[in-house]
Amino acid sequence: MTPEQMRVAIAESVGWRSVHTHKQTRIVLGENPIRKDDFYYDNVPDYLNNLNAMHEIEKNTTNEYWEQLAILTLTHYDFNLYGESVPASAWKDFAHATALQRAEAYLRIKGLWKE
Repeated sequence: MTPEQMRVAIAESVGWRSVHTHKQTRIVLGENPIRKDDFYYDNVPDYLNNLNAMHEIEKNTTNEYWEQLAILTLTHYDFNLYGESVPASAWKDFAHATALQRAEAYLRIKGLWKE
């Protein structure tokens, strides 16, 4: 998915309406679900680069989301080598997942991810 497609998909999944990318500026705009004025467009949050925006979404996620995020961020670890002891560096990678990694995990869990 392109970054714009990801932002549109996430925004629509959390209630934004009429989400689109402005042709000239490439800014992603939509009707904010918080505002009641149907004719007012806001910039859609930059979910791919803003951890605060992803944190708002994560407040309402399930354990499945966190499992998917762990898979995306910890795939380079062979946990069979570590047995019961998971290296601290693995947990650091998970805790420090980027907004982009979190956005991808969210889209995969929601079934919105497109290759």
